[in-house]
Amino acid sequence: MMYCARLNIGWLLRNIITKGIMSSKFEELPVEMMLEIFQYIDAYDLYHGFYDLTARLNLVINTADIKLHMIDYIHPEIFDYYCSNIISRFKHCLSYLRVPSDKLEKFLKLFNLNEFVSLRALILCEPKQLDDERMILEKLSKLKQLKYLSLNGDKYLIQLNTIDYSLISLQYLNIDCCKIKTFLFILQIIPNIKHIRCSLRLSVPHEQYESIGKYVPKLISLKFKSYYINFDTILLLLSNLLELKKLSFAAHSFDCYNGYKWSQLLSTLPLLKKFQFFIDATVAFEDSIDDVIQSWNILSQWNIQINYSNVFICVYTLPFSQLCWFTTCLYNMKTLTFGDQNKIMLNDNDNIQQLFIRLTNDHKILARYSNVQSVYFYFESNLPVSLPSTFLEDLSKTFQLSTVQSLGITYNRVENSITKESKR
Repeated sequence: MMYCARLNIGWLLRNIITKGIMSSKFEELPVEMMLEIFQYIDAYDLYHGFYDLTARLNLVINTADIKLHMIDYIHPEIFDYYCSNIISRFKHCLSYLRVPSDKLEKFLKLFNLNEFVSLRALILCEPKQLDDERMILEKLSKLKQLKYLSLNGDKYLIQLNTIDYSLISLQYLNIDCCKIKTFLFILQIIPNIKHIRCSLRLSVPHEQYESIGKYVPKLISLKFKSYYINFDTILLLLSNLLELKKLSFAAHSFDCYNGYKWSQLLSTLPLLKKFQFFIDATVAFEDSIDDVIQSWNILSQWNIQINYSNVFICVYTLPFSQLCWFTTCLYNMKTLTFGDQNKIMLNDNDNIQQLFIRLTNDHKILARYSNVQSVYFYFESNLPVSLPSTFLEDLSKTFQLSTVQSLGITYNRVENSITKESKR
């Protein structure tokens, strides 16, 4: 989503209008045009830039499509200001809302989710700290316009026991660190869901499950991250999704790297058009890497490309479509394609915008990505990696540094995000 820059656009427009430089012309704009302008301005900037300038502007703002994105670890005084001046005033017309983890409990004490009647997208961070996710979901079932729900964060396992209501309008679900049993409960209340992004953990070892298609027959896109789930369980869960068109899967498991196994699953997905599989074994594969790679030849009818090293495999259909973060090695990566070589596009890396790079000690560059906007670096451990003196130069040869908008660093899968405020 686009938002006008804080302390820039809102402040500038308010001063322009209050000083009469263009107030008459702006106020003469049609209501439809004002509403279109306001939908790109965050609630904070909208309030400070326009509210209480004129009665007409107030009337338009009170019917606008308003968005509020509260960042993590926001200062308590600023949060209180949001609650007393912005949320309380605009809650009836907020269409997008993000509540950070450290303020979620206080937010829910101050406001009833039922009151956000225009809400179409909601992001709640670390909801497990409340020990009452069921209460949250039950209140959300009253919001008839809600299309997108994200329960994100991995500090707590989200758990539910029983559910007796539905979120009929929901079409997009993002849920992190959830047990399979809980996930199946949630699916029962979102029958019209079309897009799911989830990270799941095994509930009980050897427990039997069935296909999620029973509960979500309209699902067309699935991004699935697996923790401690064997492939037989994955096969049961994901088989026979009759409307599924896009599938992205990631796992840290030896059990999932064989192409023959995946061919069984794909044969049950009749409408599937695109897939991307990432398997990180963390340590070297038990089988010969050549045997592992050749097992994927069984999927050659799809036209696929495989990027691999001795510890990870990334398999995706061509032409490439960014279903999730694209994983690669800065050094020591190999590439192989299976399929109709006449239909496989060259320079397919041009479509990659989000890059996850593993850093190793083998210093040979093998890839170029020309349109990258977000980059994460993964270190095998907290111990320093021996990188060459040409490391920064190598990065500049791998992707265009000037186009990157965000960077991240991961040590042992503990992420520390660094976001650039502006391009340089």
